[in-house]
Amino acid sequence: MLNFFLKQKIRNAKVISFDIFDTLLVRPFLEPCNVFSYLGEVLQEKDFFAYRFNAENVLRQHGNAYPTYDAIYEIMPKKFQYIKEKERNLELDTLFANPKIKKIYDYALKLKKKIIIVSDMYFDEETLKKALNKNGYYGFDKIYISAYQKKSKWDTSLFTHIIDELKIDPQKIFHIGDNKVADYSSAKQVGIQAFRIKAPRDIFRKENKRLRPFIDKHKNTLTGGIIIGNAVKQMVLGKKSPNYWDEFGYSWGGPFAYALSSFVVDQMRKDNRNELICVARDGYTIEKIVNILAQEIKTHYIYAGRCINILTSMDYSSDYSWCHKPASLIRLTRELSDEFAQKSKDTDLNSASACTAVIEKNIDLIEPIANEVFSKYLDYLKNFDIREERLALFDITGGSYNSYKLLKRSLPNKDILGLYWYALDNPEINCCKYSDHTQYTVSNYELLEFLITAPELPVKNLHPEDGFVRIDNKYEKQRIKCYQNISEAEIQWSKDYLDSFKETVIFDPVILVEYMNVFCNKPSRKDVKHLSTVFHGKDEAHTIYERLFPKRKNIFQKMFYTKKHNGHKIFSILGIKIKFKIRKRK
Repeated sequence: MLNFFLKQKIRNAKVISFDIFDTLLVRPFLEPCNVFSYLGEVLQEKDFFAYRFNAENVLRQHGNAYPTYDAIYEIMPKKFQYIKEKERNLELDTLFANPKIKKIYDYALKLKKKIIIVSDMYFDEETLKKALNKNGYYGFDKIYISAYQKKSKWDTSLFTHIIDELKIDPQKIFHIGDNKVADYSSAKQVGIQAFRIKAPRDIFRKENKRLRPFIDKHKNTLTGGIIIGNAVKQMVLGKKSPNYWDEFGYSWGGPFAYALSSFVVDQMRKDNRNELICVARDGYTIEKIVNILAQEIKTHYIYAGRCINILTSMDYSSDYSWCHKPASLIRLTRELSDEFAQKSKDTDLNSASACTAVIEKNIDLIEPIANEVFSKYLDYLKNFDIREERLALFDITGGSYNSYKLLKRSLPNKDILGLYWYALDNPEINCCKYSDHTQYTVSNYELLEFLITAPELPVKNLHPEDGFVRIDNKYEKQRIKCYQNISEAEIQWSKDYLDSFKETVIFDPVILVEYMNVFCNKPSRKDVKHLSTVFHGKDEAHTIYERLFPKRKNIFQKMFYTKKHNGHKIFSILGIKIKFKIRKRK
Protein backbone atom coordinates (compact mmCIF):
# COMPACT_ATOMS: atom_id res chain seq x y z
CA MET A 1 0.00 0.00 0.00
CA LEU A 2 2.95 2.33 0.63
CA ASN A 3 3.46 3.07 -3.07
CA PHE A 4 5.12 5.94 -4.91
CA PHE A 5 1.89 8.00 -4.94
CA LEU A 6 1.46 7.83 -1.16
CA LYS A 7 5.10 8.55 -0.50
CA GLN A 8 4.91 11.66 -2.65
CA LYS A 9 1.73 12.84 -0.92
CA ILE A 10 3.32 12.36 2.52
CA ARG A 11 6.55 14.10 1.49
CA ASN A 12 4.67 17.12 0.13
CA ALA A 13 2.38 17.51 3.14
CA LYS A 14 3.18 19.23 6.43
CA VAL A 15 0.48 17.47 8.45
CA ILE A 16 -0.54 13.83 8.07
CA SER A 17 -3.99 13.06 9.46
CA PHE A 18 -5.34 9.58 10.22
CA ASP A 19 -8.75 8.18 11.05
CA ILE A 20 -8.70 5.54 13.82
CA PHE A 21 -11.31 2.80 13.49
CA ASP A 22 -11.01 0.60 10.38
CA THR A 23 -7.93 2.61 9.45
CA LEU A 24 -5.19 2.60 12.12
CA LEU A 25 -7.05 0.13 14.31
CA VAL A 26 -9.40 -2.74 13.49
CA ARG A 27 -11.87 -4.62 15.68
CA PRO A 28 -11.96 -8.46 15.57
CA PHE A 29 -15.72 -8.13 15.08
CA LEU A 30 -17.44 -7.52 11.76
CA GLU A 31 -19.55 -4.60 13.00
CA PRO A 32 -19.16 -2.24 16.01
CA CYS A 33 -22.50 -3.39 17.46
CA ASN A 34 -21.06 -6.91 17.81
CA VAL A 35 -19.22 -5.49 20.84
CA PHE A 36 -22.59 -4.96 22.58
CA SER A 37 -23.80 -8.44 21.63
CA TYR A 38 -20.63 -10.02 23.01
CA LEU A 39 -20.92 -8.20 26.34
CA GLY A 40 -24.60 -9.05 26.64
CA GLU A 41 -23.88 -12.74 26.00
CA VAL A 42 -20.85 -13.04 28.28
CA LEU A 43 -22.46 -11.11 31.14
CA GLN A 44 -25.85 -12.79 30.56
CA GLU A 45 -27.57 -9.43 30.21
CA LYS A 46 -30.17 -10.09 27.52
CA ASP A 47 -31.45 -6.50 27.32
CA PHE A 48 -28.05 -4.83 27.19
CA PHE A 49 -27.67 -4.92 23.41
CA ALA A 50 -30.94 -3.11 22.72
CA TYR A 51 -30.30 -0.35 25.30
CA ARG A 52 -26.68 0.15 24.27
CA PHE A 53 -27.41 0.03 20.54
CA ASN A 54 -30.11 2.72 20.80
CA ALA A 55 -28.45 4.97 23.39
CA GLU A 56 -26.60 7.23 20.93
CA ASN A 57 -29.70 7.78 18.79
CA VAL A 58 -31.75 8.62 21.88
CA LEU A 59 -29.22 11.30 22.85
CA ARG A 60 -29.16 12.76 19.34
CA GLN A 61 -32.95 12.91 19.25
CA HIS A 62 -32.79 14.98 22.44
CA GLY A 63 -30.33 17.49 21.00
CA ASN A 64 -26.96 15.93 21.88
CA ALA A 65 -25.49 15.59 18.39
CA TYR A 66 -22.08 14.52 19.68
CA PRO A 67 -22.60 12.17 22.64
CA THR A 68 -19.61 11.23 24.78
CA TYR A 69 -19.06 7.80 26.32
CA ASP A 70 -20.01 9.16 29.75
CA ALA A 71 -23.21 10.68 28.35
CA ILE A 72 -24.18 7.39 26.74
CA TYR A 73 -23.92 5.48 30.00
CA GLU A 74 -25.68 8.22 31.96
CA ILE A 75 -28.94 7.33 30.20
CA MET A 76 -28.41 3.57 30.51
CA PRO A 77 -30.30 1.68 33.25
CA LYS A 78 -28.49 1.46 36.58
CA LYS A 79 -28.15 -2.30 36.29
CA PHE A 80 -25.85 -1.80 33.28
CA GLN A 81 -23.50 0.76 34.84
CA TYR A 82 -20.97 -1.89 35.81
CA ILE A 83 -20.54 -2.71 32.12
CA LYS A 84 -19.16 0.74 31.32
CA GLU A 85 -15.55 -0.14 32.17
CA LYS A 86 -15.93 -3.65 30.80
CA GLU A 87 -16.86 -2.26 27.38
CA ARG A 88 -13.94 0.16 27.43
CA ASN A 89 -11.54 -2.63 28.45
CA LEU A 90 -12.93 -4.97 25.80
CA GLU A 91 -12.14 -2.40 23.11
CA LEU A 92 -8.65 -1.83 24.52
CA ASP A 93 -7.99 -5.58 24.70
CA THR A 94 -9.26 -6.52 21.25
CA LEU A 95 -8.35 -3.67 18.90
CA PHE A 96 -5.35 -4.45 16.71
CA ALA A 97 -3.18 -2.48 14.29
CA ASN A 98 -3.69 -2.64 10.54
CA PRO A 99 -0.15 -3.57 9.35
CA LYS A 100 -0.51 -1.85 5.96
CA ILE A 101 -1.60 1.46 7.50
CA LYS A 102 1.03 1.08 10.23
CA LYS A 103 3.68 1.19 7.47
CA ILE A 104 2.23 4.46 6.17
CA TYR A 105 2.11 5.85 9.70
CA ASP A 106 5.71 4.84 10.40
CA TYR A 107 6.87 6.36 7.10
CA ALA A 108 5.29 9.70 8.03
CA LEU A 109 6.85 9.48 11.48
CA LYS A 110 10.25 8.73 9.97
CA LEU A 111 9.99 11.90 7.86
CA LYS A 112 9.21 13.80 11.08
CA LYS A 113 5.84 14.96 9.81
CA LYS A 114 3.29 16.42 12.20
CA ILE A 115 0.77 13.61 12.78
CA ILE A 116 -2.76 14.17 14.03
CA ILE A 117 -5.56 11.67 14.72
CA VAL A 118 -9.13 12.61 13.72
CA SER A 119 -12.11 10.48 14.77
CA ASP A 120 -15.90 10.74 14.92
CA MET A 121 -15.98 8.79 18.17
CA TYR A 122 -17.44 8.86 21.69
CA PHE A 123 -14.38 7.63 23.62
CA ASP A 124 -12.22 10.19 25.44
CA GLU A 125 -8.66 11.09 24.45
CA GLU A 126 -7.07 9.00 27.21
CA THR A 127 -8.85 5.84 26.06
CA LEU A 128 -7.99 6.34 22.40
CA LYS A 129 -4.39 7.17 23.25
CA LYS A 130 -4.10 3.93 25.24
CA ALA A 131 -5.53 1.94 22.32
CA LEU A 132 -3.11 3.58 19.87
CA ASN A 133 -0.05 3.24 22.08
CA LYS A 134 -0.86 -0.41 22.86
CA ASN A 135 -0.71 -1.13 19.14
CA GLY A 136 2.53 0.72 18.47
CA TYR A 137 1.26 4.15 17.43
CA TYR A 138 3.40 6.78 19.12
CA GLY A 139 4.62 10.24 18.19
CA PHE A 140 1.31 11.80 17.13
CA ASP A 141 0.74 15.44 18.05
CA LYS A 142 -2.95 15.52 18.97
CA ILE A 143 -6.21 13.55 18.84
CA TYR A 144 -9.30 15.39 17.59
CA ILE A 145 -12.52 13.69 18.77
CA SER A 146 -15.95 14.75 17.51
CA ALA A 147 -17.67 14.08 20.87
CA TYR A 148 -15.35 16.50 22.67
CA GLN A 149 -14.81 19.08 19.93
CA LYS A 150 -18.59 19.08 19.31
CA LYS A 151 -17.84 18.98 15.62
CA SER A 152 -17.86 16.23 13.01
CA LYS A 153 -15.94 15.04 9.99
CA TRP A 154 -19.25 14.28 8.27
CA ASP A 155 -20.35 17.92 8.01
CA THR A 156 -16.74 19.21 7.54
CA SER A 157 -16.87 21.24 10.78
CA LEU A 158 -14.15 19.17 12.48
CA PHE A 159 -11.82 19.55 9.51
CA THR A 160 -12.48 23.31 9.40
CA HIS A 161 -11.69 23.52 13.13
CA ILE A 162 -8.37 21.72 12.57
CA ILE A 163 -7.41 24.09 9.72
CA ASP A 164 -8.19 27.13 11.88
CA GLU A 165 -6.38 25.78 14.94
CA LEU A 166 -3.26 24.76 13.05
CA LYS A 167 -3.35 27.97 10.95
CA ILE A 168 -2.30 25.99 7.92
CA ASP A 169 -3.10 25.85 4.23
CA PRO A 170 -5.55 22.90 3.93
CA GLN A 171 -3.60 21.71 0.89
CA LYS A 172 -0.71 20.96 3.26
CA ILE A 173 -2.83 18.47 5.22
CA PHE A 174 -3.04 14.89 3.94
CA HIS A 175 -5.86 12.87 5.54
CA ILE A 176 -6.17 9.07 5.34
CA GLY A 177 -9.34 7.19 6.32
CA ASP A 178 -11.83 4.57 5.22
CA ASN A 179 -15.17 6.37 5.04
CA LYS A 180 -16.12 7.62 1.60
CA VAL A 181 -17.97 10.66 2.95
CA ALA A 182 -16.45 11.49 6.35
CA ASP A 183 -12.83 10.79 5.45
CA TYR A 184 -12.73 11.60 1.74
CA SER A 185 -15.53 13.81 0.39
CA SER A 186 -15.72 16.03 3.50
CA ALA A 187 -11.96 16.51 3.64
CA LYS A 188 -11.75 17.33 -0.07
CA GLN A 189 -14.65 19.76 0.32
CA VAL A 190 -12.59 22.04 2.58
CA GLY A 191 -9.44 21.74 0.48
CA ILE A 192 -7.63 18.99 2.43
CA GLN A 193 -5.72 16.38 0.43
CA ALA A 194 -7.39 13.02 1.10
CA PHE A 195 -6.80 9.37 0.39
CA ARG A 196 -9.45 6.75 1.01
CA ILE A 197 -8.51 3.24 2.00
CA LYS A 198 -11.10 0.49 1.95
CA ALA A 199 -12.21 -0.81 5.33
CA PRO A 200 -10.93 -4.39 5.82
CA ARG A 201 -14.46 -5.77 6.12
CA ASP A 202 -15.38 -4.18 2.77
CA ILE A 203 -12.31 -5.74 1.14
CA PHE A 204 -13.23 -9.12 2.58
CA ARG A 205 -16.81 -8.85 1.37
CA LYS A 206 -15.68 -7.94 -2.13
CA GLU A 207 -13.20 -10.82 -2.31
CA ASN A 208 -15.63 -13.45 -0.95
CA LYS A 209 -18.60 -13.34 -3.29
CA ARG A 210 -20.33 -16.48 -2.01
CA LEU A 211 -20.32 -15.16 1.56
CA ARG A 212 -21.95 -11.83 0.72
CA PRO A 213 -25.58 -12.92 1.38
CA PHE A 214 -24.51 -14.47 4.69
CA ILE A 215 -22.58 -11.33 5.68
CA ASP A 216 -25.45 -9.01 4.77
CA LYS A 217 -27.95 -11.14 6.71
CA HIS A 218 -25.91 -11.86 9.84
CA LYS A 219 -23.40 -9.00 10.17
CA ASN A 220 -25.20 -7.64 13.25
CA THR A 221 -25.44 -11.03 14.97
CA LEU A 222 -22.78 -12.19 17.42
CA THR A 223 -22.18 -15.51 15.63
CA GLY A 224 -21.86 -13.91 12.20
CA GLY A 225 -19.88 -11.01 13.62
CA ILE A 226 -17.26 -13.25 15.23
CA ILE A 227 -16.93 -15.79 12.40
CA ILE A 228 -16.52 -13.17 9.68
CA GLY A 229 -14.72 -10.74 11.99
CA ASN A 230 -12.04 -13.34 12.71
CA ALA A 231 -11.72 -14.10 8.98
CA VAL A 232 -11.22 -10.38 8.33
CA LYS A 233 -8.58 -10.22 11.07
CA GLN A 234 -6.60 -13.07 9.54
CA MET A 235 -6.81 -11.36 6.14
CA VAL A 236 -5.57 -8.06 7.61
CA LEU A 237 -2.68 -9.81 9.40
CA GLY A 238 -1.79 -11.72 6.23
CA LYS A 239 -2.15 -15.16 7.82
CA LYS A 240 -3.78 -16.99 4.92
CA SER A 241 -2.08 -20.33 4.32
CA PRO A 242 -1.08 -21.48 0.80
CA ASN A 243 -2.00 -25.05 1.81
CA TYR A 244 -5.60 -25.82 0.78
CA TRP A 245 -6.33 -28.14 3.73
CA ASP A 246 -5.01 -25.60 6.23
CA GLU A 247 -7.24 -22.89 4.77
CA PHE A 248 -10.27 -25.20 4.48
CA GLY A 249 -9.87 -26.44 8.04
CA TYR A 250 -9.42 -22.95 9.43
CA SER A 251 -12.21 -21.18 7.54
CA TRP A 252 -14.90 -23.84 7.76
CA GLY A 253 -13.82 -26.43 10.33
CA GLY A 254 -12.52 -23.82 12.78
CA PRO A 255 -15.88 -22.17 13.62
CA PHE A 256 -17.64 -25.55 13.64
CA ALA A 257 -15.12 -27.23 15.98
CA TYR A 258 -15.06 -24.19 18.27
CA ALA A 259 -18.88 -24.10 18.38
CA LEU A 260 -19.10 -27.75 19.46
CA SER A 261 -16.28 -27.39 21.99
CA SER A 262 -17.69 -24.24 23.60
CA PHE A 263 -21.10 -25.96 23.76
CA VAL A 264 -19.51 -28.90 25.58
CA VAL A 265 -17.69 -26.61 28.00
CA ASP A 266 -20.83 -24.56 28.65
CA GLN A 267 -23.01 -27.60 29.35
CA MET A 268 -20.43 -29.16 31.63
CA ARG A 269 -20.07 -25.97 33.65
CA LYS A 270 -23.81 -25.59 33.95
CA ASP A 271 -24.15 -29.19 35.18
CA ASN A 272 -21.05 -29.01 37.39
CA ARG A 273 -19.16 -31.80 35.62
CA ASN A 274 -15.37 -31.75 35.36
CA GLU A 275 -14.48 -34.94 33.50
CA LEU A 276 -15.16 -35.56 29.81
CA ILE A 277 -14.91 -38.60 27.56
CA CYS A 278 -14.32 -37.63 23.94
CA VAL A 279 -15.37 -40.60 21.85
CA ALA A 280 -12.93 -41.60 19.12
CA ARG A 281 -12.77 -40.53 16.36
CA ASP A 282 -15.27 -37.65 16.54
CA GLY A 283 -13.75 -36.36 19.75
CA TYR A 284 -10.11 -36.09 18.59
CA THR A 285 -10.03 -32.39 17.78
CA ILE A 286 -12.80 -31.49 20.23
CA GLU A 287 -10.73 -32.83 23.14
CA LYS A 288 -7.79 -30.62 22.18
CA ILE A 289 -9.97 -27.51 21.88
CA VAL A 290 -11.81 -28.20 25.16
CA ASN A 291 -8.39 -28.39 26.84
CA ILE A 292 -7.63 -24.92 25.45
CA LEU A 293 -10.98 -23.39 26.41
CA ALA A 294 -11.36 -24.94 29.88
CA GLN A 295 -8.24 -26.19 31.61
CA GLU A 296 -10.25 -27.26 34.65
CA ILE A 297 -11.92 -30.05 32.64
CA LYS A 298 -10.13 -33.39 32.62
CA THR A 299 -10.49 -35.19 29.28
CA HIS A 300 -10.08 -38.74 27.94
CA TYR A 301 -9.96 -39.81 24.29
CA ILE A 302 -11.61 -43.24 24.28
CA TYR A 303 -12.72 -45.70 21.62
CA ALA A 304 -16.36 -46.56 22.17
CA GLY A 305 -17.60 -47.19 18.67
CA ARG A 306 -20.69 -48.81 17.28
CA CYS A 307 -18.93 -52.03 16.33
CA ILE A 308 -17.75 -52.72 19.89
CA ASN A 309 -21.16 -51.97 21.39
CA ILE A 310 -23.05 -54.16 18.91
CA LEU A 311 -20.69 -57.10 19.44
CA THR A 312 -20.36 -56.89 23.22
CA SER A 313 -24.08 -56.30 23.80
CA MET A 314 -25.11 -58.76 21.06
CA ASP A 315 -27.64 -56.12 20.04
CA TYR A 316 -29.23 -57.16 16.75
CA SER A 317 -32.40 -55.09 16.97
CA SER A 318 -33.51 -53.35 13.78
CA ASP A 319 -34.94 -50.18 15.28
CA TYR A 320 -33.25 -47.81 12.85
CA SER A 321 -33.03 -48.07 9.08
CA TRP A 322 -29.51 -46.62 8.94
CA CYS A 323 -28.03 -49.07 11.46
CA HIS A 324 -28.08 -52.68 10.16
CA LYS A 325 -27.25 -54.33 13.47
CA PRO A 326 -28.04 -57.99 12.57
CA ALA A 327 -25.71 -57.87 9.55
CA SER A 328 -23.08 -55.99 11.56
CA LEU A 329 -23.15 -58.52 14.39
CA ILE A 330 -22.68 -61.34 11.88
CA ARG A 331 -19.75 -59.59 10.15
CA LEU A 332 -18.05 -58.77 13.46
CA THR A 333 -18.43 -62.31 14.84
CA ARG A 334 -17.20 -63.87 11.58
CA GLU A 335 -13.91 -62.00 11.96
CA LEU A 336 -13.37 -63.56 15.39
CA SER A 337 -14.68 -67.09 14.82
CA ASP A 338 -13.95 -69.35 11.86
CA GLU A 339 -16.66 -71.72 13.06
CA PHE A 340 -19.34 -69.01 12.98
CA ALA A 341 -18.00 -67.75 9.65
CA GLN A 342 -18.57 -71.19 8.20
CA LYS A 343 -22.06 -71.52 9.68
CA SER A 344 -23.16 -68.10 8.43
CA LYS A 345 -21.41 -68.05 5.04
CA ASP A 346 -24.62 -68.39 3.00
CA THR A 347 -26.59 -65.78 4.96
CA ASP A 348 -28.12 -62.95 2.97
CA LEU A 349 -26.81 -59.93 4.85
CA ASN A 350 -29.35 -57.67 3.17
CA SER A 351 -32.19 -59.60 4.82
CA ALA A 352 -32.79 -58.64 8.46
CA SER A 353 -34.92 -61.73 9.04
CA ALA A 354 -32.29 -64.06 7.59
CA CYS A 355 -29.57 -62.46 9.73
CA THR A 356 -31.71 -62.63 12.85
CA ALA A 357 -32.41 -66.32 12.25
CA VAL A 358 -28.71 -67.17 11.96
CA ILE A 359 -27.87 -65.17 15.09
CA GLU A 360 -30.57 -66.81 17.20
CA LYS A 361 -29.58 -70.26 15.94
CA ASN A 362 -25.94 -69.66 16.94
CA ILE A 363 -26.40 -67.52 20.05
CA ASP A 364 -24.48 -70.04 22.19
CA LEU A 365 -21.49 -69.60 19.88
CA ILE A 366 -21.69 -65.78 19.76
CA GLU A 367 -22.19 -65.13 23.48
CA PRO A 368 -18.76 -66.37 24.72
CA ILE A 369 -17.05 -64.32 22.02
CA ALA A 370 -19.02 -61.23 23.03
CA ASN A 371 -18.14 -61.74 26.71
CA GLU A 372 -14.46 -62.19 25.88
CA VAL A 373 -14.40 -58.99 23.83
CA PHE A 374 -16.22 -57.08 26.57
CA SER A 375 -13.66 -58.27 29.11
CA LYS A 376 -10.92 -57.01 26.79
CA TYR A 377 -12.68 -53.66 26.52
CA LEU A 378 -12.94 -53.31 30.30
CA ASP A 379 -9.19 -53.92 30.50
CA TYR A 380 -8.71 -51.16 27.94
CA LEU A 381 -10.75 -48.71 30.04
CA LYS A 382 -8.52 -49.41 33.05
CA ASN A 383 -5.78 -47.50 31.24
CA PHE A 384 -7.72 -44.30 31.90
CA ASP A 385 -7.84 -42.68 35.31
CA ILE A 386 -11.58 -42.00 35.34
CA ARG A 387 -12.32 -40.69 38.82
CA GLU A 388 -15.42 -38.48 38.82
CA GLU A 389 -18.79 -40.04 39.53
CA ARG A 390 -20.48 -37.54 37.20
CA LEU A 391 -19.06 -37.60 33.68
CA ALA A 392 -19.87 -36.07 30.31
CA LEU A 393 -19.47 -37.75 26.94
CA PHE A 394 -19.04 -36.09 23.54
CA ASP A 395 -19.99 -37.71 20.25
CA ILE A 396 -21.14 -35.97 17.09
CA THR A 397 -24.58 -37.62 16.92
CA GLY A 398 -26.85 -39.68 19.12
CA GLY A 399 -29.22 -41.98 17.25
CA SER A 400 -28.69 -45.50 18.42
CA TYR A 401 -26.48 -44.08 21.22
CA ASN A 402 -23.93 -46.88 20.79
CA SER A 403 -21.04 -45.11 22.52
CA TYR A 404 -23.28 -43.99 25.40
CA LYS A 405 -24.69 -47.48 25.92
CA LEU A 406 -21.28 -49.14 25.76
CA LEU A 407 -19.74 -46.77 28.30
CA LYS A 408 -22.80 -46.98 30.55
CA ARG A 409 -22.46 -50.78 30.64
CA SER A 410 -18.71 -50.52 31.14
CA LEU A 411 -18.95 -47.86 33.87
CA PRO A 412 -22.22 -48.81 35.59
CA ASN A 413 -21.64 -46.62 38.65
CA LYS A 414 -21.06 -43.44 36.68
CA ASP A 415 -23.63 -40.75 35.95
CA ILE A 416 -23.02 -39.91 32.27
CA LEU A 417 -24.34 -36.88 30.36
CA GLY A 418 -24.22 -37.26 26.58
CA LEU A 419 -23.36 -34.12 24.57
CA TYR A 420 -24.08 -34.17 20.84
CA TRP A 421 -24.24 -32.00 17.73
CA TYR A 422 -27.61 -33.65 17.14
CA ALA A 423 -29.43 -36.46 18.94
CA LEU A 424 -32.78 -38.20 18.67
CA ASP A 425 -35.03 -37.83 21.69
CA ASN A 426 -34.75 -40.84 23.97
CA PRO A 427 -36.18 -40.72 27.51
CA GLU A 428 -33.70 -43.39 28.63
CA ILE A 429 -30.67 -41.29 27.67
CA ASN A 430 -29.45 -38.28 29.68
CA CYS A 431 -28.24 -35.96 26.93
CA CYS A 432 -28.11 -32.44 25.47
CA LYS A 433 -27.96 -31.58 21.78
CA TYR A 434 -26.50 -28.47 20.23
CA SER A 435 -28.58 -28.36 17.03
CA ASP A 436 -32.19 -29.22 16.21
CA HIS A 437 -31.59 -31.43 13.19
CA THR A 438 -35.25 -31.63 12.28
CA GLN A 439 -35.41 -27.94 11.34
CA TYR A 440 -31.87 -26.86 10.47
CA THR A 441 -29.69 -29.25 8.56
CA VAL A 442 -26.27 -29.07 6.99
CA SER A 443 -26.66 -30.00 3.32
CA ASN A 444 -23.71 -32.38 3.31
CA TYR A 445 -23.64 -34.26 6.62
CA GLU A 446 -20.59 -36.26 5.53
CA LEU A 447 -18.69 -32.96 5.44
CA LEU A 448 -19.31 -32.55 9.19
CA GLU A 449 -18.05 -36.10 9.77
CA PHE A 450 -14.91 -35.19 7.85
CA LEU A 451 -14.40 -31.97 9.83
CA ILE A 452 -14.75 -33.85 13.13
CA THR A 453 -12.66 -36.97 12.72
CA ALA A 454 -9.06 -37.96 13.54
CA PRO A 455 -5.81 -38.51 11.62
CA GLU A 456 -5.97 -42.24 12.29
CA LEU A 457 -7.57 -45.33 10.81
CA PRO A 458 -11.08 -46.22 12.05
CA VAL A 459 -11.60 -49.21 14.35
CA LYS A 460 -13.29 -52.18 12.72
CA ASN A 461 -13.29 -54.65 15.61
CA LEU A 462 -11.76 -55.54 18.96
CA HIS A 463 -9.85 -58.83 18.99
CA PRO A 464 -9.69 -60.54 22.41
CA GLU A 465 -5.93 -61.09 22.02
CA ASP A 466 -4.67 -58.61 19.40
CA GLY A 467 -6.64 -55.56 20.51
CA PHE A 468 -8.23 -53.03 18.15
CA VAL A 469 -8.45 -54.06 14.50
CA ARG A 470 -8.46 -51.13 12.09
CA ILE A 471 -9.82 -50.54 8.62
CA ASP A 472 -6.82 -49.96 6.39
CA ASN A 473 -7.38 -48.96 2.78
CA LYS A 474 -6.43 -46.17 0.36
CA TYR A 475 -9.59 -44.16 1.11
CA GLU A 476 -8.96 -44.03 4.85
CA LYS A 477 -5.29 -43.22 4.32
CA GLN A 478 -6.23 -40.27 2.11
CA ARG A 479 -8.59 -38.95 4.80
CA ILE A 480 -5.78 -39.16 7.36
CA LYS A 481 -3.39 -37.34 5.05
CA CYS A 482 -5.79 -34.43 4.62
CA TYR A 483 -7.17 -34.29 8.13
CA GLN A 484 -3.87 -33.79 9.93
CA ASN A 485 -3.69 -30.26 8.48
CA ILE A 486 -7.41 -29.69 9.00
CA SER A 487 -7.27 -30.58 12.70
CA GLU A 488 -4.28 -28.33 13.38
CA ALA A 489 -6.02 -25.44 11.60
CA GLU A 490 -9.24 -25.99 13.57
CA ILE A 491 -7.31 -25.89 16.83
CA GLN A 492 -5.54 -22.71 15.69
CA TRP A 493 -8.91 -21.05 15.07
CA SER A 494 -9.85 -21.50 18.73
CA LYS A 495 -6.43 -20.24 19.83
CA ASP A 496 -6.95 -17.15 17.69
CA TYR A 497 -10.40 -16.70 19.22
CA LEU A 498 -8.88 -16.65 22.70
CA ASP A 499 -6.18 -14.31 21.46
CA SER A 500 -8.97 -11.82 20.70
CA PHE A 501 -11.45 -12.62 23.48
CA LYS A 502 -11.12 -13.79 27.05
CA GLU A 503 -14.56 -15.39 27.38
CA THR A 504 -16.15 -18.12 25.29
CA VAL A 505 -19.57 -17.57 23.75
CA ILE A 506 -22.05 -20.05 22.32
CA PHE A 507 -22.68 -19.72 18.59
CA ASP A 508 -26.26 -19.72 17.37
CA PRO A 509 -26.64 -23.21 15.77
CA VAL A 510 -29.06 -21.90 13.12
CA ILE A 511 -26.60 -19.25 11.94
CA LEU A 512 -23.74 -21.75 12.12
CA VAL A 513 -25.68 -24.17 9.90
CA GLU A 514 -26.32 -21.37 7.41
CA TYR A 515 -22.60 -20.60 7.37
CA MET A 516 -21.68 -24.25 6.76
CA ASN A 517 -24.26 -24.46 3.99
CA VAL A 518 -22.58 -21.60 2.14
CA PHE A 519 -19.72 -24.03 1.56
CA CYS A 520 -21.91 -27.08 0.97
CA ASN A 521 -24.15 -25.33 -1.57
CA LYS A 522 -21.56 -23.12 -3.27
CA PRO A 523 -18.23 -24.97 -3.34
CA SER A 524 -15.60 -23.41 -5.57
CA ARG A 525 -13.83 -25.35 -8.29
CA LYS A 526 -10.83 -25.51 -5.99
CA ASP A 527 -13.00 -26.97 -3.22
CA VAL A 528 -14.44 -29.65 -5.49
CA LYS A 529 -11.00 -30.47 -6.90
CA HIS A 530 -9.61 -31.23 -3.46
CA LEU A 531 -12.68 -32.69 -1.74
CA SER A 532 -13.44 -35.02 -4.63
CA THR A 533 -10.25 -36.87 -3.63
CA VAL A 534 -11.78 -37.65 -0.23
CA PHE A 535 -14.09 -40.66 0.15
CA HIS A 536 -16.38 -41.67 2.99
CA GLY A 537 -17.68 -45.14 3.83
CA LYS A 538 -21.39 -45.42 3.06
CA ASP A 539 -22.01 -48.76 4.77
CA GLU A 540 -21.25 -49.98 8.27
CA ALA A 541 -18.64 -52.45 7.06
CA HIS A 542 -16.79 -49.73 5.10
CA THR A 543 -16.89 -51.76 1.91
CA ILE A 544 -18.67 -49.11 -0.18
CA TYR A 545 -17.05 -45.67 -0.52
CA GLU A 546 -18.36 -42.50 -2.12
CA ARG A 547 -16.70 -39.17 -2.91
CA LEU A 548 -17.29 -36.43 -0.37
CA PHE A 549 -17.94 -34.07 -3.29
CA PRO A 550 -18.56 -35.48 -6.79
CA LYS A 551 -16.15 -34.39 -9.51
CA ARG A 552 -17.27 -31.59 -11.77
CA LYS A 553 -17.41 -32.29 -15.47
CA ASN A 554 -15.12 -30.19 -17.62
CA ILE A 555 -16.42 -28.41 -20.71
CA PHE A 556 -15.64 -31.33 -23.01
CA GLN A 557 -17.36 -33.83 -20.72
CA LYS A 558 -20.43 -31.59 -20.70
CA MET A 559 -20.43 -31.32 -24.50
CA PHE A 560 -19.82 -35.00 -25.24
CA TYR A 561 -20.89 -37.77 -22.89
CA THR A 562 -22.53 -41.17 -22.80
CA LYS A 563 -24.62 -42.87 -20.11
CA LYS A 564 -26.99 -45.78 -19.60
CA HIS A 565 -30.62 -45.35 -18.55
CA ASN A 566 -33.54 -47.82 -18.45
CA GLY A 567 -31.98 -50.28 -20.87
CA HIS A 568 -30.86 -47.58 -23.30
CA LYS A 569 -27.52 -45.96 -24.07
CA ILE A 570 -27.68 -42.21 -24.46
CA PHE A 571 -25.10 -40.20 -26.39
CA SER A 572 -25.06 -36.43 -25.96
CA ILE A 573 -23.22 -34.32 -28.54
CA LEU A 574 -23.39 -30.55 -28.06
CA GLY A 575 -26.69 -30.93 -26.25
CA ILE A 576 -28.25 -33.22 -28.88
CA LYS A 577 -29.21 -36.54 -27.27
CA ILE A 578 -29.32 -39.79 -29.25
CA LYS A 579 -30.88 -42.83 -27.58
CA PHE A 580 -30.16 -46.47 -28.54
CA LYS A 581 -31.80 -49.62 -27.25
CA ILE A 582 -29.27 -51.95 -25.58
CA ARG A 583 -29.71 -55.51 -26.81
CA LYS A 584 -28.39 -58.33 -24.68
CA ARG A 585 -26.25 -60.93 -26.39
CA LYS A 586 -27.70 -64.41 -26.49
